[in-house]
Amino acid sequence: MKIAITTFQRAINHGASLQMYALCKMLEKTGNEVKIIDYVPDYPNYSGGIKQQIANVLNYRTDKIKKQKYAQFKKDYLANNMTKPYTYNELADAEKDFDLFITGSDQLWNYHCGHFDKYYFLDFVSDKSKRCSYAVSFNLECIPEHAKEEYVRRLNGMNRISVREDAGVKAVKELIGVDCEKHCDPTLLLTKSDWESVLPPVNIKEKYIAIYTLGKPINLVKQARELAKKTGCKLLYLSDFYGDLDIKHLRGLGPLEFVSYLANAEYVFTNSFHGTAFSVNLHKNFFAEVNTLSRYNYRAEALLKACGLMKRTMEQCKDVFEESKKPIDFNAVENVLNLERNRSEKYFNEIL
Repeated sequence: MKIAITTFQRAINHGASLQMYALCKMLEKTGNEVKIIDYVPDYPNYSGGIKQQIANVLNYRTDKIKKQKYAQFKKDYLANNMTKPYTYNELADAEKDFDLFITGSDQLWNYHCGHFDKYYFLDFVSDKSKRCSYAVSFNLECIPEHAKEEYVRRLNGMNRISVREDAGVKAVKELIGVDCEKHCDPTLLLTKSDWESVLPPVNIKEKYIAIYTLGKPINLVKQARELAKKTGCKLLYLSDFYGDLDIKHLRGLGPLEFVSYLANAEYVFTNSFHGTAFSVNLHKNFFAEVNTLSRYNYRAEALLKACGLMKRTMEQCKDVFEESKKPIDFNAVENVLNLERNRSEKYFNEIL
């Protein structure tokens, strides 16, 4: 069978690229031919406003290096999986080349992402039986009233629906009356050994604490500093933007470089979903801050609750140093992850 994946395939973002890679490799394990559609939209990339534009200018050199690394990542690991570039008007030609289209994962159905592009609902596929999703995220507390009618139209065009969060299951039920399924992020479908087999070496000999944040942290960096003092570990901030000038920043990392610095850290402190997901999957001694100054990370909280790891959150941990000395029962964690992997495998077998 020939399978096509639609996703944010051109995003210069660790989570977007790594979930795309993981979904592709997982589907290849089923023995099918898998391609990622190289979609070229006719609208400009989101600028992020004047502050983001200024930051882009200041980070020009870093962004250039990062884009080169992302291009190399695709060349090294996904070269045989990318289609030729398609504009929206050319997508009808792609339908005859594939037996099944899977849209996923990422925030493809978030009204605020990707210009609410109907492409991510597989609108261009005329045969409804070919339209499926996997672990797509709305990442919305509620569906905007003015967008509900359009959501209904698009979701009714899907054959099988898989989302990532309970809120997504609820949204689909309320909009079109369908009991859809919830599945885990694709990065969790690959095991610890799967990831370790493709990770490059890190360029550091000292023991270190990795900090990775998306959204302004509240107490995370302070706690990482305290643990560094008590353990003698160096602090490394995996960020393109300078926040704490006394901490060494690693900028312009490629997708697998980023994972490798998490994998080789003594401790990880993060407030990002994928930072949390990789910390769990790679069996790291980690701490997560699910509440930030910008938003609450419901996705990370759901994962940690499922794995019985809420004591590893800034919100519940009273003493990071003492908690860090307590071993995490990763056998129990793997039992949870394997159940999720099995559920996803069952879903893939059904839609294939």
